[in-house]
Amino acid sequence: MELFGEILVQHKIISKKQLLTALQTQKKDSSLALGDIISRDYSVDQQVIETLFVNEILTPFLKVWFMNTFKEKLQIKGVDFSLFISELDINISLFTRTTANQITFIRDKNGQFCPNKQDRVEEQVNAVIDTMTIRTIRKQILTFTDIGITVNLFSKNLKLNDGPGFISAARIRLMQALKKKS
Repeated sequence: MELFGEILVQHKIISKKQLLTALQTQKKDSSLALGDIISRDYSVDQQVIETLFVNEILTPFLKVWFMNTFKEKLQIKGVDFSLFISELDINISLFTRTTANQITFIRDKNGQFCPNKQDRVEEQVNAVIDTMTIRTIRKQILTFTDIGITVNLFSKNLKLNDGPGFISAARIRLMQALKKKS
């Protein structure tokens, strides 16, 4: 997965020099997200940054995650569902991004608690996948709607907000599609 700063440079939102300066700023204040620094320091519209984030980072990540999950969780003897799926489209209708600075405090030799140097920024995205369209190799189209997700961008963990409900529904519908004659 490409780094977001490189994507901003490729799309000519900022220059390479501006990216390096923004990264230095982020190094000094790790509580700031790169997109927020670029928006503030270079007058880039936040909407442009967030749209690029969704299109270039979040959506590709979700496609890979769902394909891997289908391959892992939707197993029937002799069938690899990831090969049965020819295309997966995701349309995100809304999301929120939360940034939190995580600091671990340790006790120094005088017994006082002080921040550890290894603090990091946690970014979490809560999103609603408005539609997920799965096209099969048999030209069947399966559409799922309103899938709530939470993604921790630092650890790249994803949680479905309905628990196993979506995966179970996807399994049933993909099995039905597989059994249908083309």
